[in-house]
Amino acid sequence: MFKSILVAIATAALATAQIISVTSPLDNNVYTAGGQALITWVNPTVDVIPQIQLSKGPSTALQPVMSVATNVNAKDMQLTWNIPATVAPGSDYAFVFGISPDLAYTGQFTIKAADGTAPPASSGSAASSGSTPAASSGSSSKPSNSAAGSSSAAASSAAASSQPSNAGGKVAPVAVSAVAVVGAAAIALM
Repeated sequence: MFKSILVAIATAALATAQIISVTSPLDNNVYTAGGQALITWVNPTVDVIPQIQLSKGPSTALQPVMSVATNVNAKDMQLTWNIPATVAPGSDYAFVFGISPDLAYTGQFTIKAADGTAPPASSGSAASSGSTPAASSGSSSKPSNSAAGSSSAAASSAAASSQPSNAGGKVAPVAVSAVAVVGAAAIALM
């Protein structure tokens, strides 16, 4: 009976896994407005990522800024995004993949101004003005991208970020809990 309960808990923990495991950008990556950002992932659990959104703010209260792409083929495992030159500088950006409750997040990264100047040392508030989301192309295999991004094949690297964080490499408590539950279930079954 006890083993059955642990297996059920482990299954539930795994059912809440992210739709992808992000490999880039990771915490503290730096990009420049008007430049490009290579977004990569591994282990997709969906065929199509319904949306990728640029968000800004504290990792516990991200606010959407703009749509990066919609209906992205998850098996491509990467997307190159042309960052609009008008994106405000900040050190608290993150990408959000999917639609709630099926989400994945990058670590927080910096976008410098188009002229290369760094953002203010602390940008505590989230902004979402002046941006227009991209329209969906209706295709489930090609991303629609307001900044003319393109998708291409396979990523390298296998590091994953469980949710946005500027905690310098600390793992989110939810991810640790899920791993602990799965580990306990595996030990109990031995």
